[in-house]
Order: sequence, then C-alpha cells, then structure tokens
Amino acid sequence: MEQLELAIQFLKRRAVSAKELNNDLLKSFNAVVPVSEVEAILQMVKAGEFQNFYTKQKEQGHPDFI
Repeated sequence: MEQLELAIQFLKRRAVSAKELNNDLLKSFNAVVPVSEVEAILQMVKAGEFQNFYTKQKEQGHPDFI
C-alpha cells in the first residue's frame, strides 16, 4: 500500500467526532484531527518514513494501526 494511502487510513482512525462540540464551525465537520498531527504525518510521508513508523507501531500493537 502506498504511504499516502496508509497515512490517510491512519488519520481517519485518529480523527475524533466533532458532533458534540459547542463550536458551530467545527460542528460542520464529521471528525477532526489536530493540524500538528496531520502535518507530522505528511512530513513523514514526504520523507518516505511513514511506512516504517506505521509498521513499527502496528507490530507494537497500537490500536490505531490496523
């Protein structure tokens, strides 16, 4: 699987529901992910490092890595 597709899957799993938030702007989104986390993941993809990060976390049994 390409690193970008893998990163997208990971970020979808990391996203949290925005339905319960009191902010009307955020309620327009189904889910949110901190921008700092998105940036870090995209930088890893850009550097070709995300696959190694993903594989290591999956081997350690982290629940966000399927």
